Amino acid sequence: MKQLLLDGWRNQLQALELDGSIAGILHTKNDSVADAVKNEGTEILYGQDYFYEELLGLKFRISPFSFFQTNSLGAEVLYQTAREYIGDSLDEKAEKTVYDLYSGTGTIAQILSPAAKHVIGVEIVEEAVEAAKENAQLNQLKNCDFIAGDVLKVLDSIEEKPDFIVLDPPREGIHPKALEKIIRYGVDRMIYISCKPTSLQRDLEVLQAQGYVVERICCVDMFPGTVHVETVVLLSHKKPDGHINVKVEFGEGEGKVPLDNIAKRAEEYKPKERVTYKMIKEYIEAKYGFKVHTAYIAEVKRDLGLPMYDAPNAVEELKQPRKHPTAEKVEAIKDALKHFEVI
Repeated sequence: MKQLLLDGWRNQLQALELDGSIAGILHTKNDSVADAVKNEGTEILYGQDYFYEELLGLKFRISPFSFFQTNSLGAEVLYQTAREYIGDSLDEKAEKTVYDLYSGTGTIAQILSPAAKHVIGVEIVEEAVEAAKENAQLNQLKNCDFIAGDVLKVLDSIEEKPDFIVLDPPREGIHPKALEKIIRYGVDRMIYISCKPTSLQRDLEVLQAQGYVVERICCVDMFPGTVHVETVVLLSHKKPDGHINVKVEFGEGEGKVPLDNIAKRAEEYKPKERVTYKMIKEYIEAKYGFKVHTAYIAEVKRDLGLPMYDAPNAVEELKQPRKHPTAEKVEAIKDALKHFEVI
């Protein structure tokens, strides 16, 4: 039945005058219930399964499952904005290596190519990587390489370290472990292009916590009439205001720091062990032969103005009046506090 329908559509399309207006019409099988299109077989009903698009002087061959922006005019604004941000960073730095992570069909990588020594694109969709390689050849760019695979895993296999990084992840943002690896490169600047503000916010918080600051930001309305927007962010790594170099020589003799002194100072500044109620109770029972209640210890500490710790099993109201420690137990508790150098 499906084949009869396809043959009928094909016959009708061939009767239409579509030359010059439509490159191709395809039928893609997808029985998946997910919100992503899964290619379970594609048939060409009319024309061909690719077309060419030009952006910023570069030509790109677009196939059905190689990611490419649907709004070409908006895409030019988006990539021009990114190129301006990147151009400021790569000015007079033609010997730099650039990572284009989540590179799709390699659009950004090829836009960066003239300003870099080497551009390495990483993309998990193999069809997109093949398209990126074809597009680089089409544009006669010889300093672009593209790797198919998950960014999280591929980063471990690339020997050449980046001087600049461009990030253009899917809507869910960057995997936390991949972001850790990206941050560890310690590049001075990077570009983050995002199609989802919430995942961008999450990832920016991580980047800012690691010393990166937002230098410039711009939103591009790629989908007019909808709530969706693309955001381009230029990040730079915050550098210290200055450095103080101190030369220290260890050992014996004039101008040298004796190692014994270091050990002694370390012992002096060693954090003291926190004295618990259990330690105090055990000390009193061993020395005086009787037990004291935790509430008694707390009362003595409170009377002495010592800091109190929150008790996990504390109650707001007592069922019966609290008993107070005898003078003997007060003295024993004070002795224990002196023993543990609390007072």
